[in-house]
Amino acid sequence: MYQVEAPKIRGIILRIVGNPDLASDLTQDVFLKIWDKAHTFDAQRSRGRAWIHSVARHHALDEIRRRAQPLNQTSNEQVEELPSLVNDERILANLELNEATVNLSECLKRLETDRRTAIYMAFVEGHTHEEISKRMGTPLGTVKSWARRSLKFLRDCLK
Repeated sequence: MYQVEAPKIRGIILRIVGNPDLASDLTQDVFLKIWDKAHTFDAQRSRGRAWIHSVARHHALDEIRRRAQPLNQTSNEQVEELPSLVNDERILANLELNEATVNLSECLKRLETDRRTAIYMAFVEGHTHEEISKRMGTPLGTVKSWARRSLKFLRDCLK
């Protein structure tokens, strides 16, 4: 499994953290986390690969938050470090990504519950429109309309 999934997981993490060395370290951490949390996987809720990729995304985002946290604290020592941290393009990119994540979260909260659920099932869990239709007990055309309208709403909301 490692040989097949590691490059994909590293790619997901690298897009989020922007640092190849950190991405490699976090990839190792993700596999340990998957091993430790394998008992929590529910095949009824998502596909195995979608769950693994979700673990990787969340782990990378948690690392960004953890690394950005000192910027939110206000000790004199940390305030003196702030200019050097802010000049690091990777830190700025991670902070922008963090802000984008918060904005997306706020926009998602504004969607109706069933539409938000359908978007989550499609983009986080990796389900097709047909699978979402069956799982939600909603006509396929309705699911497709929700997806199209929800994506348009999210695009407009994030502008």
